[in-house]
Amino acid sequence: MIQLVPVTAENWEACCELTLTSQQQDFMEANVYSIAQAKFEPSLVLRAIIAGEAVVGFVMYNTELEELDGLLDLPHHGRSDAARERHWTIGDASRD
Repeated sequence: MIQLVPVTAENWEACCELTLTSQQQDFMEANVYSIAQAKFEPSLVLRAIIAGEAVVGFVMYNTELEELDGLLDLPHHGRSDAARERHWTIGDASRD
């Protein structure tokens, strides 16, 4: 089962360990930077994507509707669950 959950003290390090494709590395910052950024910009919301017990992705969005940033761990690319994550993120963002 895939879940979208808040980034917490228990899962933030797993979010930082997610891997980027070589193409993503040119235009996405490291998740550790996004997590730090959210501490200073309260309109940013962080979510971990959980499959079973594992963190498989990370999403950051701005409640001011200007920024959406996300990462699905490389081994999980191409899975149909990834499409669901995008829909959940949009739904989650619309509630804030």
